[in-house]
Amino acid sequence: EIQSIAVPGFSTSSARALEIYLKENKLNPKLVEVPFDSVFPKLSSHEVDAAVIIHEGQLTYQDHGFILLAD
Repeated sequence: EIQSIAVPGFSTSSARALEIYLKENKLNPKLVEVPFDSVFPKLSSHEVDAAVIIHEGQLTYQDHGFILLAD
């Protein structure tokens, strides 16, 4: 179960898209605001369960051992 999701800013379009997705799927995890370049370390250390990935992370997440949950 996903209890927390890192987002690269609460006022970003990616966070808004996530909010819409969560509402449509009746999910209510805690959103944690982190700088976009801190997302992978937060995931690796299990500080968050999932994250919104932007920029080059969209191309390299698999190289870091992460999987895609939704697109």
